[in-house]
Amino acid sequence: GVAIPAAHIPGVLTAAAIVVAFGTIYAAHALYGFVGPAAAFLLLGATGLLAMLGALRHGPALAGLGLAASYLTPALVSSEAPNYWPLVLFLAVVAAAAFALARARRWLWLALVAVAGAVIWGVLILSAAALPESHWPAIVHILTQLALAAVFMGLEPHLGTQDAEARPDRIGTVALGALTL
Repeated sequence: GVAIPAAHIPGVLTAAAIVVAFGTIYAAHALYGFVGPAAAFLLLGATGLLAMLGALRHGPALAGLGLAASYLTPALVSSEAPNYWPLVLFLAVVAAAAFALARARRWLWLALVAVAGAVIWGVLILSAAALPESHWPAIVHILTQLALAAVFMGLEPHLGTQDAEARPDRIGTVALGALTL
C-alpha cells in the first residue's frame, strides 16, 4: 500500500497510550475505588506531565493533550477535606512545564493556553476564597503564576535584546495583564 506521508504514527500511538493511561487511572479511582484521591491526583498529574514531555519528540498535539489532561486533573479528583496547597503547587509545576516546553519548541499557543488555564484555576480558587483555608493559597497561586509568566513570557525571550532595540511585547503584556486581573 501507499504510505500516508503525514500519518505521525508514533505520536498517535503515544497520544492513545496517554488517553488509555489517564482513563485507566481515573476509572481505578472514580469507578472502582482502587486508588485513593491523593494517589489518583499524583498519577493523573504525572500522566499529563509525561504527555507534555513526550511532546518534545512527538509534536504539538501531544503537548495540548498533556496540558488539557493536567489542568483537568484537579477537577476529576475530589476529596472530603480539600487541601488547596497541593493544588497550587501542582498548578505551578504544570505552568512551569508548559512554559518551558513552549520556549523550547517556540509554541506561543502553548504558553497562552497555560496562561488561560492558570487564569481559570485562579478564578476557581478565588471563588472558594471565602473559605478561610483557601485565602492564602489563592494569593500564592496568583503570585506564582504571575511570576512564571513574567519569567517565561516577559524576561527570558528578551534576554539578548539591547535596550536601544527593545520593543513592548504585546502578547506578553496581555498575558501578564490577564494574570494580574
